[in-house]
Amino acid sequence: MKYARPRRLLAAIIVTAMMSLGVGGALAPPGLATTPGTPDVVQPGTTVYVESFSNEDATAGAISILRYEGGPAAANETYTADTPYTPAGGQCDGWILNSSTPLPTSDSGCLRNQPAGWGQLQQMSVALGLAQGQTATQAARNQALSEYTNSASGSLDAGVQFRTESNTIPAIAGHYYAVSGYFAQVNCHAAHASETFSLLINGARHVLSAGLDPCGSSTRPDVQVTRLQSAAYQIPLGTINPSLGLELRNEATTGFGNDVAFDLPQIVDVTPQLDQSFTPSLIGPGGTSRMTLTVTNTADLLTKTDWSLTESLPAGLVVAGTPNVGAPVRRLLEQMLWRARLSLEAQPFPLPAAIWRRE
Repeated sequence: MKYARPRRLLAAIIVTAMMSLGVGGALAPPGLATTPGTPDVVQPGTTVYVESFSNEDATAGAISILRYEGGPAAANETYTADTPYTPAGGQCDGWILNSSTPLPTSDSGCLRNQPAGWGQLQQMSVALGLAQGQTATQAARNQALSEYTNSASGSLDAGVQFRTESNTIPAIAGHYYAVSGYFAQVNCHAAHASETFSLLINGARHVLSAGLDPCGSSTRPDVQVTRLQSAAYQIPLGTINPSLGLELRNEATTGFGNDVAFDLPQIVDVTPQLDQSFTPSLIGPGGTSRMTLTVTNTADLLTKTDWSLTESLPAGLVVAGTPNVGAPVRRLLEQMLWRARLSLEAQPFPLPAAIWRRE
């Protein structure tokens, strides 16, 4: 009689079993950020929130960010910002527009430096669409958020230019999340914007990355487009019913340059995937099989620190007396045969590592 070992045991990073309930009517998050079954093959993370600024049509008139509501992919979020970064600030900030949107004459900041100023924002909305892979026809209708910082004095305070209000995007404790967005800037020969990306976890701000520059090294006056990407952040284990929001700040304090529009801010679950295999997959009593655990990073290849995993073996299986643990395990935390349970902690993914394997 032989003992038939299942080909794949239920294995996951510890925290994937700790799913939070949906909050605010939002759907519960997926239990995994990627699909196991393809070890060594990186996959994109799972987008849990994305705002295209296209849930309302701005062709007939610019839409204030304070009066806009996102669609289902954006968790039907509404938004706020510090006053200078809204239409009330008089700096041509906080307007949702496309290439056909007429200039909002109620905003004195949009009336200055015309006709170039509003035209540049329209050009940036098109360039942002093209950067996302849209056709020319689609890009002409693409909508973006203006952050032109066209103050009368030439200076302004650093502040929040975009912040979710409801913050009901469901998340999973122990998972990793990152923020990205497409940014366009003109007049990079003058001052550059300086963006700070933060996650809001149960309303509390956690800065992911600061000093993100849409211009990069460019000093050109024409439109430059960059996809800005934050670092990854792990929601601490034990966080009760975590829900997410997003905050973008501009730390630049001059209106000379610093002329931006942005699109497609998103939050992505970038938790690595875990795959398990046995060689051989079928053994008899007293036989030995090598178990391989492969942790594959997501396609962003962001560094993921402080992760761990726990494996529970089925009845009748124990760890071999000489388990022959392979590198690069830093520490075998537990090897409690009476519970047939394995826990281990692994080194972080250094850039640009994609694969971690333990045999």
